[in-house]
Amino acid sequence: MYSSWGEGRALGYYEEALPLFRAVGNRSGEALTLNNIGGVYSSLGEKERALGYYEEALPLFRAVGDRSGEAVTLNNIGKVYDDLGEKERALGYYEEALPLFRAVGDRSGEAVTLNNIGLVYSSLGEKERALGFYEEALPLSRAVGDRSGEAVTLNNIGRVYSDLGEKERALGYYEEALPLKRAVGDPWGLNSTLFNLALVELSLGRPQAGLSHLEEAARVGCEAGHPDCWDDCGTWYAVARNLGDQPSTLRALTELTELLPEIPPILAAAQRRLAHPPELGGQGVLVTEVLPGEHAAEAGVRDGDIIVRYDGQNVESAEGFVEMVNTTEGREDAILLVIIRDDEVIRLQALPGRLGVRITTIP
Repeated sequence: MYSSWGEGRALGYYEEALPLFRAVGNRSGEALTLNNIGGVYSSLGEKERALGYYEEALPLFRAVGDRSGEAVTLNNIGKVYDDLGEKERALGYYEEALPLFRAVGDRSGEAVTLNNIGLVYSSLGEKERALGFYEEALPLSRAVGDRSGEAVTLNNIGRVYSDLGEKERALGYYEEALPLKRAVGDPWGLNSTLFNLALVELSLGRPQAGLSHLEEAARVGCEAGHPDCWDDCGTWYAVARNLGDQPSTLRALTELTELLPEIPPILAAAQRRLAHPPELGGQGVLVTEVLPGEHAAEAGVRDGDIIVRYDGQNVESAEGFVEMVNTTEGREDAILLVIIRDDEVIRLQALPGRLGVRITTIP
């Protein structure tokens, strides 16, 4: 009831109501309030504390014969154990809740519990068994018009088929879930489905489709404050760069830098590299320090320069650059360095062999 006001405020009202229910002997209201308090603590990540409230509510629901409340509480306890990694224990509570939901005709609760059981079996590696529970949940969600639950179940089925190697079949379920996720306004769920779609498309050798879904997943996740937003942007950037899609790579990098209060030098260097055509050289290495009196300093190399070519070869990594330098040791003729400095491209002549620079690979 008060969730939109913030969890802290809701908790205050629940805790204020609890002694009043107890004072008038209203065990049903007490049980419901204990369950609500447990829900707030669970959402705050305080799983053990949530468990205490759920376990206090459970005998009260049983005492007043509220099987619906009992089923919900059993499911909540199962979810806490699930989150704590105690899968077998969670399964026991889910399986105890399931017949109660059926007995009271709560098809929505039944579908949620079937999904939870499926998730446990999937995490235990029993994919086919998980699939059976998801397929049992799907028509129930549809029957009660729960489009959010339907989308979750379709996504879960898609993940099982993907894990089983049936990528095309997985794709069909993800594509069926996608418009439902959009329709119900579930940005975190939409982020998950888009990311799953991207991974399947990439595994099927459809890079542009995968890249498009990755980009949308990252943007949706970032706008919604998803905790995996940084990782999603990083995946989008890595895939775009591997595909040689420079515009998409630059968009991904821009999205990444906008997440940060201050742009790290290595990301700023990556942005500068992307501002120049790929034909200029390799991805490059960032010069973090030029040692005085060494070949690089004498040639005019500066801290912050990006070296993209060395002696006619593209520079792609710090390790590769070191190997290139070592192969020129002992030569007498000068070698050519192609460098990006700020927005300019500079070509410098340097003596071969040890340059005397500290460098790092540009991601």
